[in-house]
Amino acid sequence: MKDRHTQEQFIELRAQDWSFDRIAKELNVSKKTLISWSRDFQLEIRNLRALEIDTLQEKYALTRLNRLELFGEKFNSLKEEIKRRNLEDLSTEKLFDLLLKYGSMLKNEQVQVEFGKKENAIESQLNNVGKTLSKWEG
Repeated sequence: MKDRHTQEQFIELRAQDWSFDRIAKELNVSKKTLISWSRDFQLEIRNLRALEIDTLQEKYALTRLNRLELFGEKFNSLKEEIKRRNLEDLSTEKLFDLLLKYGSMLKNEQVQVEFGKKENAIESQLNNVGKTLSKWEG
């Protein structure tokens, strides 16, 4: 059995999408063991990979909030420029095209805002009893 440090290194490397071959050479561990660890530490690998992706998305302004802000700024700039332009101008067509495209991108970024409500203790217990009963019957 390898030590916990080696297993943690495996989790980090696997989260970075290293292949089993490459990890086996790096850590001097058999591929069979690595595959077993992959099953055992699946949740840890997935969570670490998600954290790394989240960090990269934030670093490169790929989060939904950043895109929404960027598209919104461009959309407003284009609207202001169109107001200043003569509509007979040929390049105005291009501006309208961009305005429609950014409007579409903004619409695609919209999310349904939903607010939850706190359940009181009795409602919560009744909901849990209903779930338990449906599991027991099914």
